[in-house]
Amino acid sequence: MVESGALEALTKYLSLGPQDATEEAATDLLGILFSSAEIRRHESAFGAVSQLVAVLRLGGRAARYSAAKALESLFSSDHIRSAESARQAVQPLVEILNTGLEREQHAAIAALVRLLSENPSKALAVGDVEMNAVDVLCRILSSNCSMDLKGDAAELCYVLFGNTRIRSTMAAARCVEPLVSLLVTEFSPAQHSVVRALDRLLDDEQLAELVAAHGAVIPLVGLLYGRNYMLHEAVSKALVKLGKDRPACKMEMVKAGVIESVLDILHEAPDFLSDAFAELLRILTNNATIAKGPSAAKVVEPLFLLLTRPEFVTHGQQSTLQVLVNILEHPQCRADYTLTSHQAIEPLIPLLDSPSPGVQQLAAELLSHLLLEEHLQKDSVTQQVIGPLIRVLGSGAPILQQRAVKALVSISLSWPNEIAKEGGVVELSKVILQADPLLPHALWESAASVLASILQFSSEYYLEVPVAVLVRLLRSGSETTVVGALNALLVLESDDSTSAEAMAESGAIEALLEILRSHQCEETAARLLEVLLNNVKIRESKATKSAILPLSQYLLDPQTQAQQARLLATLALGDLFQNESLARTTDAVSACRALVNVLEDQPTEEMKVVAICALQNLVMCSRSNKRAVAEAGGVQVVLDLIGSSDPDTSVQAAMFVKLLFSNHTIQEYASSETVRAITGKLSRSLVQHFPTFGLFEEHISAGIVNPLAYVPLAAIEKDLWATGTVNEEYLKALNALFGNFPRLRATEPATLSIPHLVTSLKTGSEATQEAALDALFLLRQAWSACPAEVSRAQSVAAADAIPLLQYLIQSGPPRFQEKAEFLLQCLPGTLLVTIKRGNNMKQSVGNPSVFCKLTLANTPARQTKVVSTGPNPEWDESFAWTFESPPKGQKLNISCKNKSKMGKSSFGKVTIQIDRVVMLGTVAGEYTLLPESKSGPSRNLEIEFQWSNK
Repeated sequence: MVESGALEALTKYLSLGPQDATEEAATDLLGILFSSAEIRRHESAFGAVSQLVAVLRLGGRAARYSAAKALESLFSSDHIRSAESARQAVQPLVEILNTGLEREQHAAIAALVRLLSENPSKALAVGDVEMNAVDVLCRILSSNCSMDLKGDAAELCYVLFGNTRIRSTMAAARCVEPLVSLLVTEFSPAQHSVVRALDRLLDDEQLAELVAAHGAVIPLVGLLYGRNYMLHEAVSKALVKLGKDRPACKMEMVKAGVIESVLDILHEAPDFLSDAFAELLRILTNNATIAKGPSAAKVVEPLFLLLTRPEFVTHGQQSTLQVLVNILEHPQCRADYTLTSHQAIEPLIPLLDSPSPGVQQLAAELLSHLLLEEHLQKDSVTQQVIGPLIRVLGSGAPILQQRAVKALVSISLSWPNEIAKEGGVVELSKVILQADPLLPHALWESAASVLASILQFSSEYYLEVPVAVLVRLLRSGSETTVVGALNALLVLESDDSTSAEAMAESGAIEALLEILRSHQCEETAARLLEVLLNNVKIRESKATKSAILPLSQYLLDPQTQAQQARLLATLALGDLFQNESLARTTDAVSACRALVNVLEDQPTEEMKVVAICALQNLVMCSRSNKRAVAEAGGVQVVLDLIGSSDPDTSVQAAMFVKLLFSNHTIQEYASSETVRAITGKLSRSLVQHFPTFGLFEEHISAGIVNPLAYVPLAAIEKDLWATGTVNEEYLKALNALFGNFPRLRATEPATLSIPHLVTSLKTGSEATQEAALDALFLLRQAWSACPAEVSRAQSVAAADAIPLLQYLIQSGPPRFQEKAEFLLQCLPGTLLVTIKRGNNMKQSVGNPSVFCKLTLANTPARQTKVVSTGPNPEWDESFAWTFESPPKGQKLNISCKNKSKMGKSSFGKVTIQIDRVVMLGTVAGEYTLLPESKSGPSRNLEIEFQWSNK
């Protein structure tokens, strides 16, 4: 018999209508034929569905049973199961389920399961029939029928409950109790179907509560024994759903011994079941109480062993890792184990290179917890995780990076060099600079701390870290990280000065200012900041303007106690104000106040000099800065500093005074006390450095023409040059005061300054002499407007300079001459005329008795003694005239007379212009007496003239 022909014949036979005798045989034969996949593919098979449905509706009991069996075979083929005609079988099959005998119900259920199991949407057809199939199934489950039928009913429930709408019906809820009650029966094949049906119900939250309320937990746990691995998998899945968000259910499972049951099976369980078990344990240990409990402690070693299975599925690996994380993230749990690196670390190494990001993440997270244990940090096996962790770090996925960094943090102190050699510097740098997406701050800090450990280990890595990364590290909240970055940046700048600009462009200045503001690593931060601001190109950038106010506030902050940091911050301000445009900003006023405050706070001599120099830059080009300094009390402070025993401090203070009073901005602060302070310091400086000056002064006054060649001066020549600049600055400060504020020239301190000016003129360098000369010149200009007693006192004091002024006219720099001459013409002095001898005073008989008579202006005549020793009398007699001012245009008349009665009464006379001696100091020569002798040699007098202050 050809099978296809038989199929057509049988189908045609059934279409003739009910025939009780042969109908059952025909349907039985169709069932046999449809067991062949080839026959099911025949086009006549579609027609057979309708004929078999007709038998279900109209046939006898035996025929209906056979038809249901035949349909079960037909529904094994997708194309028949998917056809619309197959849908027609649902209602009659449900009717058989409701009214048929147990054998028929078995067949109907089998056909329905085959039809609906892979097509949940078709299951809705069951709900549309007149008699709801779920109600029928609930009745079967609650009846006294065989366990096999109940198992089939549970299997159909499993199929139907795959549809959300069916699962949400009241009929489905009524199935919960009988299904749960079936769990407590002795082992039967039905239990697998029951568990699967309950598993479907547990997808509905309300039904899950109902299942839990009916006490499903303990029976389900009780099924975890033996080797029914499919059942164990179903039970595990159901328990997972029951345990989600139900702490009470979880605790009930644990008390029922679920963990112990799992462990009894796990060692020989296939991978699919191990996966399900791992997921169940994950759900349980999500509860911290369970994770820290004694039962959970038993799973640690078995789960590490499970991770070593080569074919273990990815999902199972994830669940297993999560369980271990849930347990070992608790310090007290880690302390309870004595896991070796071979047990705990080795299984994780390959997982770090897993293609699954989830596995990588959890492996790295588990490592981060394990590596908190010191004995594992230093273990040589741990070194093997570094490379994989660096690769995870380079994945770019924030969650993976976070876990990898957390693990690296724990071993960075033990293996910094190894982390660097595995490319850690590059990958950590990328993480630190990552902006899209922006990393969580905790992750950023962790990455920064790892990189800082590398930098701390060896300076050879300083140059490998990009400048931008090092600058970012300055923003860290960890002092260790900041110190590492600061040291690296300082080394980098010293190695390559051009890197300073890159630092500034990366925001180093702002970061350093923030460090100072927080009083963290102050000295090192201030040192780097000063280095950067000392760079000309950086000072010219716009960013530096914003540094003025924070630096000023730092210096004013009472919490700023680190003296070296204060010094460097002060120096940084000074660097800034080398840029004139910055000195003119409004923030510069704050800097003035801050620097004055530094000077008031008893700083070191070095800091005084630095602060004063910074203030010099500030006031040099800004009137508002001068005003700010004065109002902050800076004038008195700097005057006190002029008196400092430290020459550098004193000189810089004097220079600052000169700049402060270079115009009339703060004229109300220019006082006689200002002059007194400078004069007092000038005096102390001269006495300190020239202890032999008293002797020196006496010799100059005695008439030595070249005081600079005087021997005692040679002994102090070294001191002279060492202090020349010192005195020069004091004098320039005085000149600023005298030049800009004429009223100060007539003060008592101004008068008292003259001896010191004279001394500076005598002992100073050329620049000092010029400054002293300028000061005397300025004072002289005011004499006409001064009270007479003041101008008199000043001129008398200045007269001590006459010998040196005379020398400067003759031998000093040409630029000195004009002022020296002007001063000489105004100073009181003494004209000393010495008549030494006469020549050729002959008379015809005997020796003459010769004397000289001297007449100067309206003063009484002076006369020498009478000498009668021969024609060449020697008197060597001096006459002095004192003048309030040099005698301009006056002449000295000298008559040479003879008292002898035997000769002439007069040998002649001579008239001498004395102006020249005022400038030259000393003039000596032979002066011919007039009228000249008509016979014999001319008669003359040897005379010496001196103009001095004595």
